[in-house]
Amino acid sequence: MPSDAGTEELYLRDPYSREFAARVIRLSGREVVLDRTAFYPGGGGMPSDKGYLGVGPIRTKVIEVRRSGTDDYDGFEGDDLSQKEWIVHVLDRPMPETVREVRGELDWARRHRNLRYATALALFSAVARRDFGLRSGGGRIRSGKARIDLVKSGRGRESGGAAAREIAKKLESAVNETVLSGGRTEVVGGRLKVRDLPPVEGGGLYVRDLAEVGRVEVTRWTDRGRDVRLEFTLPGAGGSR
Repeated sequence: MPSDAGTEELYLRDPYSREFAARVIRLSGREVVLDRTAFYPGGGGMPSDKGYLGVGPIRTKVIEVRRSGTDDYDGFEGDDLSQKEWIVHVLDRPMPETVREVRGELDWARRHRNLRYATALALFSAVARRDFGLRSGGGRIRSGKARIDLVKSGRGRESGGAAAREIAKKLESAVNETVLSGGRTEVVGGRLKVRDLPPVEGGGLYVRDLAEVGRVEVTRWTDRGRDVRLEFTLPGAGGSR
C-alpha cells in the first residue's frame, strides 16, 4: 500500500542520489505517481529535475516533476490519493499500464548545476543580510543563470543605480571569498547554515561543500526602488537543459 504521507522524498535525505527503484502508484497518460522518488519537484527558486524512468527495454524521459494538487486524483486500487501529497512525474510519452515497478535515473549534470546555483542564491541572501541589512525577496534559477531580489530598508529605497552597483560588486566579492574558503553546508529545520553567516530560509537543495559552487559572477544589477535585482552566473557551469 502507498505511504500514509504520500511519495517518499528521497532527495531530502540525500540530494546526491542519482538512481533509485520505486513502485508505481498510478499511471495516467504521461503522468506517473511513485511511492518514492529522487526527482525534485522544484522549490526555493530551484527548477524541477529531469531524467529517465523505465524498466527493462522501456525507457521514458522525465520532462517535468511537480507536486500533486489536493483534487488531482480519484484513487487507485481502492486508495484515496487525493488525501495525500504525491510527486507527479510527467513523461515525454505514455508508459505501458502494465508497469508496476520502475528504476529512476536523474540527469545528474542538471541536478548538480542546480545545487550549485541554489547554494549561491542562499549565499547572496545571507551575505546581503549580514553586510547590508538587505533581505531576500526571492530568487530564481533558469537558463544558465540566476537572479535574486534584495529588499531595502525604508531609508535606503532612494539609493539609486550607483549604490546598486556598489552593492553588487561587494556582494560578488564577499560570496566568492566565502566559496573559496570552502566548508560543509548544513540544513537544520529547513534552513541552510554556513559557518557564521545568518541562516537562510530556502526550501531548496544544496551542495555538500561550498567549494563545489565555483566562481560567481554578477552580470547585471538593477535598482528598482524598493529592491535591488542581481543576476549572476557560474562560469563553466553550463546552461539548463
